[in-house]
This record gives sequence, structure tokens and C-alpha cells, in this order.
Amino acid sequence: MHGESDRKVSRQAVGNALAGVVFLIVAIVDFTRDSSGIGVVFLVFAAVFLGLGLSGRKTAAPENE
Repeated sequence: MHGESDRKVSRQAVGNALAGVVFLIVAIVDFTRDSSGIGVVFLVFAAVFLGLGLSGRKTAAPENE
């Protein structure tokens, strides 16, 4: 496990991705229970945190240019 330096992911990127997944689940549950519109806010939060998590993973990988 220690030799996989090309697959390192920062803890912050993993945390952001997990937060995005949690916000996505909350948004889906909120959309199914009511239509108050607050689910859209959770959906935006999910998109932001998933984007942050995925961008953290891209920068951790080596670039082949």
C-alpha cells in the first residue's frame, strides 16, 4: 500500500467527495418527501463538493504531457 505513490489522494479530497455524496443523498430524500425547494440547495452543495473532491483527485495524479 505504501508503494502506490501515483494513486495518493489527499484526505481533504476524499472528505469533499464523501460530503458531496451525503449532500446528494439528502437532496434525493428531500425531493421525494416534499417539494419545498430546499432540495435544490442540497443539490448545489453536492455538485460543489463532488467537484472539489474530483478535482483533488486529478491534481494528485501525475500528468502525462
